[in-house]
Amino acid sequence: MEKIRAYLVSRAAAGDPDNLLSATVVYSKLAKEVPEAGFKGPRYTRIGHALDQIDRFEHQHGRPMLSALVVRITDMGPGDGSTCAPATSATTCR
Repeated sequence: MEKIRAYLVSRAAAGDPDNLLSATVVYSKLAKEVPEAGFKGPRYTRIGHALDQIDRFEHQHGRPMLSALVVRITDMGPGDGSTCAPATSATTCR
């Protein structure tokens, strides 16, 4: 989980504030960039669980949800298995 978190933190830090989508990453690219996590396509269902754990950790430390950076390639939206809707605080995630 820490390698995924570190990758997402680096994406966020490298993002262009004038282009909000510049820090996003699609599920398949995340799986390729962090191969040791063992994520397999085509649905990448285990990524959602890892992102949920990362979001809870970030919330406990007063930081934003890093899972917002991980999007579907089809519409740049959150994955179907996302446990936290964008308008939902991490304290109410399932």
